[in-house]
Amino acid sequence: MAQKKMPFDLVLTKTASAGSNDLSAERVKMGRLSCIQRVGVENETTACTDVRIMKVGGWGEFLIAEQDTVVAATLYWYDKPFYLIEGEYLTVRFTGCTADDTLMVYVAGWDEIRREKE
Repeated sequence: MAQKKMPFDLVLTKTASAGSNDLSAERVKMGRLSCIQRVGVENETTACTDVRIMKVGGWGEFLIAEQDTVVAATLYWYDKPFYLIEGEYLTVRFTGCTADDTLMVYVAGWDEIRREKE
């Protein structure tokens, strides 16, 4: 099997509604593996009570990291690599948001495309 790793940087943004808000990346496609090397989270507008970084699949949600009492305009980083297999996706959940907050998520990592040797 030949393998090809492709680095990526992804920015997710959302104007929040009051309460809980999710920012999600796309599902990992068939025949691929994603390594998430760094996730940055920020509420640019006001503080919120909690931020959770999770991987999600058909089996449910798995908590990767959590930050309590998020201060406004402060960038929080999680830099321990984790993997997503095909069908899974990354979700960041902001809890305790104020309506019209600007939420940002920065993701860096690589995708591995697996294909048979020709």
